[in-house]
Amino acid sequence: MTITAMANTPPSIPDTPLDEHWTTATPGLPAILVKPKTIADAYKLRQDYRGNGTLAVFPGEVLTNLYATLGDAKRVLSAVAVGAQILVAAAVLMVTVMHIGQRRRQIGALRAFGAPQSAVLLIVWLELFILIALGILSGFAIGYGTAMLLSAMFSGESGIVLPVGFIHDDLKSVVAIVLFSAILALAPALLAYRQSPAAALRA
Repeated sequence: MTITAMANTPPSIPDTPLDEHWTTATPGLPAILVKPKTIADAYKLRQDYRGNGTLAVFPGEVLTNLYATLGDAKRVLSAVAVGAQILVAAAVLMVTVMHIGQRRRQIGALRAFGAPQSAVLLIVWLELFILIALGILSGFAIGYGTAMLLSAMFSGESGIVLPVGFIHDDLKSVVAIVLFSAILALAPALLAYRQSPAAALRA
């Protein structure tokens, strides 16, 4: 048996007298919502009905603990996400450097045919940046779809609606990731910019 006490200011006299003679045979009574007249009455109710088979709680008190737990979980998941992004960035950088190494002869041929260094730099940087940007957009789309699916499954099981959507901080994250990707794509482009056409054709 659970009694839930809330601090509010309703009428002091209930419409129906409270029958405190509850037994195991009382059907369909998992909880009772009590609205005391004053805050002091609310604390007195909680003290009186904590024990002897009853548990009086404040809904706000329970929700505060729940929100604190969810906030801690969010911080942990955010830290994990940042770590995963760093690992992915390192992997992408290694792949792009290897990609430039495999295309040294093509880049050398462009330089030999008279393409300026700035054009080679722009071509390589733009190609890598477009590939990384497409990967970022695909990742956000897949993540959003997965979140929607998990939210629907959780809501179907528990009846609790979990809204899914993008907020202002998500837009800041997208801009920060895109800027970082632009800088990341610049490193392999500089390698292509600095290599000699003769050395690239001999590779």
